[in-house]
Amino acid sequence: MKDRGIIMTPDNIVAIDEGRKGMTRRLVKPQPPSNKYQYKGGIGKGWHEWLTDPRHGHWLRHCVKTPYAVGQLLYIREKWAAHKNWDGYPPSKLSDNAEIWFANHLGWDLDKARGRVRSSIHMPKKFARKWLLVTKVGAPERGKDISREDAIAEGVTYVEHIDEGGHWESVGIQTDTAIEAFTNLLTSIYGDDALKKWYFPITFEKIETPK
Repeated sequence: MKDRGIIMTPDNIVAIDEGRKGMTRRLVKPQPPSNKYQYKGGIGKGWHEWLTDPRHGHWLRHCVKTPYAVGQLLYIREKWAAHKNWDGYPPSKLSDNAEIWFANHLGWDLDKARGRVRSSIHMPKKFARKWLLVTKVGAPERGKDISREDAIAEGVTYVEHIDEGGHWESVGIQTDTAIEAFTNLLTSIYGDDALKKWYFPITFEKIETPK
């Protein structure tokens, strides 16, 4: 089974390291063309099926295969930088021994030897410092249908108040529920229609770097 890179923000990585995040949602690509398509279920070998109601016109089918599977290894792609001496080189040309910085490292903003900031999508597998093991791939669901348990597993933060009670928080916004905190996060990533979109729920555990 092929290892796969997965992009995570610095906040995501902290939540994983602290044991607060053990789930992520990844956009179904391509999305069903319209709301007339209803999810019908898995049809084998990672494929999932949406169908239109024939009463609305012609019977239409939309199928998507998940790129994730139970037992698959994921390496985290994150915002990074190499030594400034490598600034003129693309990621593929960097030495295996190149000095690397990551966005949540102490000294990220202070180290004068650090080169230009590089996008997480271009981080080579050989520099990955965090690895995950996929333990479950759920059926696709819309963003608005997330459960409270899954919202918490996505790593939203609960902040206890000094006097009593507390609040949930994500992307700098305080809310009363974990679901609200997660939907704010999802909207910040995928836009105003994020809750209508379909996602694959991926459950994982953090593992040591494979040898």
